[in-house]
Amino acid sequence: MNATRKTLLLLLALIALPLMASDDNPQKDRTTQEFMRRKLGYADAILQGLTLEKFDLVFTNAIKLRNMNMTNAFVTLGNPEYRQKIENFQKSVEALASHAQDGKLDLATTSYSQVIHSCVDCHKTFRHEQFLQHNAPAGEKGK
Repeated sequence: MNATRKTLLLLLALIALPLMASDDNPQKDRTTQEFMRRKLGYADAILQGLTLEKFDLVFTNAIKLRNMNMTNAFVTLGNPEYRQKIENFQKSVEALASHAQDGKLDLATTSYSQVIHSCVDCHKTFRHEQFLQHNAPAGEKGK
C-alpha cells in the first residue's frame, strides 16, 4: 500500500467514523465527568489493543478519541494554553492511529505514551481551575 493511499484511508476514517458511530456523540453526554470517562474507555481499549497486538482496535479507538476530543466544549472557550495542549494531544493521537494502521507496535506504543502524557499534563494544568469553577457559588459560576 503506497503512502498516498494510506493517507487517504486515514483521512476517510477520521471523517467517516464519527458519522457511523452514533453512540460517540458527546452532545448526548450530560456531564463533563461522563465525557471524560468515555475518553478513558477509549484509552483503555487502545492499551488492550497494543497489548494484544490488535491494531484495528488501537486504530478505531484512537480515531474515536481524536474525534471526541475535537468536539470538546473546552476548545470553544478560546483559552490559548488549552488550545496548545489540545494540538499536542491531537498530534499524538494521529501518530498513534497512523502507526497502528501500519502495524508498527513499538512506534504505536511510544505514541500511546505521548497521548497519556498529554492527558496528564492537561489535567494537571486545568484541574485546579476546573475545581474552582465547579465549586464557585451559584452567582459566580461561568465568570
